[in-house]
Amino acid sequence: EGSWVKGTLKSGEEARIHISELSGYKVTNIEQFAVPGDTLQGFVKQIKPDFVDVTMKDDISKRVKLSQLKLGQQSEATVTHHNPRIGAFVDIGAANSALVPIDDFDGWTKGERFRTLCSQLPIGERVKVLIKEVDVAKGHITATFVPPSTTELLRRGLERIQN
Repeated sequence: EGSWVKGTLKSGEEARIHISELSGYKVTNIEQFAVPGDTLQGFVKQIKPDFVDVTMKDDISKRVKLSQLKLGQQSEATVTHHNPRIGAFVDIGAANSALVPIDDFDGWTKGERFRTLCSQLPIGERVKVLIKEVDVAKGHITATFVPPSTTELLRRGLERIQN
């Protein structure tokens, strides 16, 4: 339903997975990946009162625990998903993706801020972020985009021209 896929674990508990957690590439339509009745293997991210949150990206036990993140910590990240209502999600190597809020970007309207976000944080791009907030209980990480220096922008431009 929407961006979430619901399923049932072998134990009978309800599980759900966001389409951004299905694999290492962008899935825009769940039918590209699975159909009802398919058996899938994943990793438990978080056990919540009414469902189990699951990922299929990789073994979650090899990722940084949210409790190990420090406020103000700078991290390399890969942009994994854009949401026009709330912002961009980035993979910082932790168990959960971090949210870079849409309100952090320039623009008078939410649409303008979303266009700015998409131009500054294209999906798949490696960027730097600063950890602003970590809520271990909810499994939420909020980060701020650290714009690249002029030197970094020039280097990226040259790499794109050469490729």
